[in-house]
Amino acid sequence: MLAMTVGAASPDSTTRFSIVVSGNNGSLPPPHRRSTEIRINADGKAQFEKRLGYDLQDSKQRFEYAFQISADQRSALAALISELRVFETPWREVERPTVGGSSVVVSCSDGKRELRIPSQLLPEQRAARDRLVAAVQSLVPEDAHRFLAEWTAARDDQD
Repeated sequence: MLAMTVGAASPDSTTRFSIVVSGNNGSLPPPHRRSTEIRINADGKAQFEKRLGYDLQDSKQRFEYAFQISADQRSALAALISELRVFETPWREVERPTVGGSSVVVSCSDGKRELRIPSQLLPEQRAARDRLVAAVQSLVPEDAHRFLAEWTAARDDQD
């Protein structure tokens, strides 16, 4: 899962974007369930989370990493949101969604409008959503991935 708020300057005004990207590996028994969330606020404060299982309250099953993104990174993301016409696109889920499997959902707000980009999009919309998700994921620092690997290894050693 990913949550992000981004401030961006446009030619007319300053717009604030809030984005949440949430992902999981599907409906699996609790020991195998994994979910991810990334949040980035307008001030550049960000959070990366990885959860194991379904219990959202169990802090032992959650890895969290706080980080800061730069104004340039926020501006680049805002430019991509504009280029992809995130708020102008009528995002549509496929008529007959499949059951099961992994998913990625994007929620976005500009302070006036809120939208949800579903996981099982029409084929012609997937590339735009995937570009947005990849851009958000690329903002997570390498340290977060390294610390997550260490956290995972320490957990595996305890089993």
